[in-house]
Amino acid sequence: EKGTPAWINGEIRHDNFAVWYLDLHLKAENSFVLNTSEKNNERFYGQVYASGTFDLTGPTHMLLYDIKGRAEKGTEFCIDVGNTTDFQLSDMIEFVPPRVTHIDSLLQNIKKKIVRQKRESTNEMNIQVEANPNALLRIYMDKSVGHMLEGRGNGVMYMHLSPKGTFTIDGT
Repeated sequence: EKGTPAWINGEIRHDNFAVWYLDLHLKAENSFVLNTSEKNNERFYGQVYASGTFDLTGPTHMLLYDIKGRAEKGTEFCIDVGNTTDFQLSDMIEFVPPRVTHIDSLLQNIKKKIVRQKRESTNEMNIQVEANPNALLRIYMDKSVGHMLEGRGNGVMYMHLSPKGTFTIDGT
């Protein structure tokens, strides 16, 4: 869409049609990858242009997503975490003290996850996003009263979803 191509190559194979395996690689150069409105998805929406790679590998019941991208000019992405009360009471969001490395934070959250015994996931996801002044991010804490964080800048955000269901976000 909008003259912003992306290329995909790889293979899909199976073991007697019982287990399916993916080995897909997508490469994007200033590609239009997201176009949703608040009407489509009230929690995550916007227009995102990105460059980078997206690898999807493994059996379909245990996929590994490996995403490395850079937000490009024209990107406006919104995250609505709900009203302030929902945000403070959410068991999905935990603030952890800053760590020296991404791995330290991951280990701390994995330990918390084991203690809480949450449901298990079989997929794993690694996402690395490079931010730049061309992209705008809005995080709404309570849209009804105007509580919002908005910013542009430089830095890297790392997100990880472990097979045990732990989700962490770290970065600068």
